[in-house]
Amino acid sequence: MSSWRRSPLRLALAFLVAVVALLEIQALAETAASQGRLRSKAAARVSAAYERHRQRAARELGARGAAAAAGLLRRALAQRVAEVELFEPSGRALAAAPAAAPVEHWPGPGERLRIAGGEFVSFGPVAGDSARLLTYRALDSGEGVVFVRLATPVPELVEELRRLRRLLTGHALALLVLILAAGLALLPGRGAAGARSAPSYEAFEEAISRLRRHGDAVTRRHQAERERLESTLQDREAMARAGELTAGIVHEVRNGLATILGYARLIERDPSDPTELAGQIREECESLERVVVRFLELVQSNRLTPGSVVPRRLLERVVAQERRHRPGVQVHWSGGVSGELAADEELLERALENLARNALEAAGPTGNVWISMASDEQAVSVAMADDGPGLPERLLEGGVQAFYTTKSGGLGLGLALALKIVQLHGGELTLRNRERGGAVISMRLPRRLPDP
Repeated sequence: MSSWRRSPLRLALAFLVAVVALLEIQALAETAASQGRLRSKAAARVSAAYERHRQRAARELGARGAAAAAGLLRRALAQRVAEVELFEPSGRALAAAPAAAPVEHWPGPGERLRIAGGEFVSFGPVAGDSARLLTYRALDSGEGVVFVRLATPVPELVEELRRLRRLLTGHALALLVLILAAGLALLPGRGAAGARSAPSYEAFEEAISRLRRHGDAVTRRHQAERERLESTLQDREAMARAGELTAGIVHEVRNGLATILGYARLIERDPSDPTELAGQIREECESLERVVVRFLELVQSNRLTPGSVVPRRLLERVVAQERRHRPGVQVHWSGGVSGELAADEELLERALENLARNALEAAGPTGNVWISMASDEQAVSVAMADDGPGLPERLLEGGVQAFYTTKSGGLGLGLALALKIVQLHGGELTLRNRERGGAVISMRLPRRLPDP
């Protein structure tokens, strides 16, 4: 009779141990996956930055050689990459800027095939004098393919890897104890020996409970560290973006000041009739003021003032205002939108002004612009197409960038400001080129604003 009672106790304890062991395995897998996610995010940022400059680097490689291409990429990616190296597919080094990375690494045959096929392949953190995250990509100049290796210092990932190894060791030991406990729980008991083993089961239960509590505490610490690391990476991304914006505005202001200085020197040489030159100085100062105002609009933290907007009415008003300066452009409407949209009308109007102005200017004095609208219960979509020259590859591949423009005298802030406003509304902005020439900019806005 006592043996019958002890058997369910052993089975229940074994079941409990098995459940806890499964939870430990799950925590182990999630912990290992977190390192991979962090590495993928860091590699994706480097890859996106590289794509924005890939074509320029390919032209530089074909025209001036590997050293010039490596130098161009190093200057362009200085916010994200410590070393840029170019190799032959066989592994022979061609050039490095500013110097070779302090690590020893070369991808295997399978990875080299993937790189030659156009894929980004990342490794790391790779240990050396200073650990690096290595990202490889093929670069084709038209005369041959070389491999580009971008080396990024990742001290945060290295420290996270150390913590991960310690955590994996703790989980592995806990899992081993659980397996041993499960095996002992399933051992058959005999007579009084079984009765004497009951305290052992209780001891095992207590040990399992302590191990589980310890594992939960370690997992919570690891989660906090992972969140801190992700926050640090986001801060670095913001700083890199701020650096790009600052470089853009410094470029614009420096050009304007150079012009003003030139006119001032002309007045100094011949002060008899400075009226025309003074007017040029005033115009240049007004241009600089526009740069600063548009830049502040881009970087300030806007707060939405929600209201009800009729999308078709707002868009028709914006297009009519912009057409006054370009009466020759033919605008063709299609589709329709029913109902209203929850949005900040002032900000949304500013975004639509920039998009409509770009489309009308791209179409030219006698061109065409096609505007289509559609809606459903969740969102409103607007697409503006023109028959102009189309969008450059840099925008299509690298996305919208502040201070990048193809228009003479343009600031390159209109599209970036429109993107910011659309994203504030929880929407999406996409760019593509028409098959018959010209560009298409599509905007999708949810009918309800996102939660603050």
